[in-house]
Amino acid sequence: MRGSPASAEGIDHVCTACGLLCDDVRVRTRGSEVIAVEPPCPVAARVLCASRPRPAAACLIDGQAADYDDALAAAAKILSAARMPLITGLNRATVETVQAACEMADRLRGTIAPLGPHELGADFTAPQTVGAVTATLGEISARADLIVSWFADPVATHPRLRERLGAERRIGSSAPGKSRAWLAVDSQTTATTEAADAAWLVKADAACEAAAVLRGLLTGRRLDATRVEQSTGVTLAMWHELADKLAAADYAALLFDEAALRRQLSNTPLAVATTALAELIESLHMHTRGVSLPLTGAGNATGAAQTLLWQTGYPAAVTFAGGSPEYRPHEANAETLLTRGEADALLVVGSDLLGEISGLAQEARAALRGLPVIALDDAATATMGAARVAFATRRFETEESGSVFRTDGVALPLAAAVKSTARSAEQILRDLAKLLPA
Repeated sequence: MRGSPASAEGIDHVCTACGLLCDDVRVRTRGSEVIAVEPPCPVAARVLCASRPRPAAACLIDGQAADYDDALAAAAKILSAARMPLITGLNRATVETVQAACEMADRLRGTIAPLGPHELGADFTAPQTVGAVTATLGEISARADLIVSWFADPVATHPRLRERLGAERRIGSSAPGKSRAWLAVDSQTTATTEAADAAWLVKADAACEAAAVLRGLLTGRRLDATRVEQSTGVTLAMWHELADKLAAADYAALLFDEAALRRQLSNTPLAVATTALAELIESLHMHTRGVSLPLTGAGNATGAAQTLLWQTGYPAAVTFAGGSPEYRPHEANAETLLTRGEADALLVVGSDLLGEISGLAQEARAALRGLPVIALDDAATATMGAARVAFATRRFETEESGSVFRTDGVALPLAAAVKSTARSAEQILRDLAKLLPA
């Protein structure tokens, strides 16, 4: 295949290298590989052009090549015997695959707990308690005159964000032609803080304090300057400057990255930090229109949450143990079920829970190694190697077809850029479901 001629004109493709899901991408291919991406994007090139070692065979049982039907039968035996099977991964999976996984969890009376990039689950506390005021990329592009990167580094993680949003807004009291301001709040110097029109660098683990100070200023509270500077590392005068900019904007958008926010929090739960941001947006509405938008990473984590929402009413950590879907975000997430030893069989789709970059806790990893694991992936990962039964699938980023969701909740069709003889993850799950007891 390496000797095959390259595609000269390129193939239209929806890029899943980050949550922006840029749909104006063209890829050049040679055989089964993507060799170039246009427009240029370092993240897209790194993800789409990466060469991943393929599994040793289409199906493996205890590390040995096996017939597809035999592998299905072995996997069905494991799942049928389990009292609490856990289905997880699914961040590199189409909507159709997640739907098949959800139906299987229901049938097995098991638990389904999708994971995000680096095998960490998303947190939905803020929208479920305070609420979420958000918008599509199109609305932000058209209306926002102030964009704040909130503990996010989109210049590095979502390089085409500025290009996608544009330099000027198109709708508003002074539009068209009014340029937008780009600000940044972070705990360290990043490519985004360097490129911003102005940046506020706070102390580590001070995201909640930063949001609380801004909220206090927007609601007219009197704050102690010394305490503010001690808790955030930024003077009260500088916070006044940012609060004034937010209040004076016609439309402000705060963009945050849960993965980056989680990394800079040492003593504060992620749920507390995202809730503080939601409360800040709520207070901003006393003055102007404000929205927040998560910047999700590679894959289809947003699509997994959306699919579970319309299938069960809940975005993650759904258990069917009682015969109907129940939301257990603290008890039924993948890490907790593994650490407590409650899961007795594991079905992993498109994730390497035992990989070097996995964020899964060591206790959960140790528990995983003692369980019968069924793994579906396109690469020879550590999890595939540890699986009792392993199935090789199409590569999600370049070979899969189906539906995916952008970071703002907009659904897009995903088409394969290169052909593959491997089975899709959805097909394997549906074939497996046929062998399970009704």
